[in-house]
Amino acid sequence: MRIASAAGSSTDVTDRVARILGLVTEAREAGNNSGGNFLTPAINTILATTGALANPGIYRVVVVLSLDTANSHLMYQVQHRNAADAATIVSFPLGALGNTLATFTFYVTIAANERVRVTNILAGVGNIQAALSWERIS
Repeated sequence: MRIASAAGSSTDVTDRVARILGLVTEAREAGNNSGGNFLTPAINTILATTGALANPGIYRVVVVLSLDTANSHLMYQVQHRNAADAATIVSFPLGALGNTLATFTFYVTIAANERVRVTNILAGVGNIQAALSWERIS
């Protein structure tokens, strides 16, 4: 669709009209990652990471944690990292008891190339797993 001006030129407004009418939606970034199974990982092992997220926006992130050793526990740390992956912007701990599967969902605002990752705060005993799923929602 083109709109003509009094001077005789015209402007293509197809994209703007389609967005207003809701006919076009922005491509959304989504993915998942797990480092797999870790047998007795050392402290600060990166268990899962989104890698650099190229598109800035608000992301919904789901963390799934698992530990298969009874009578044990593990403290995980979820970290929002800067674009250079050199510093943690914000982090929070999560705990899991032995023989459990824990799921946690949160929302985070990501700048270009920032990332989210999961590490363990304590040395692990037994088989440890962590997975991340994410989707840019705006």
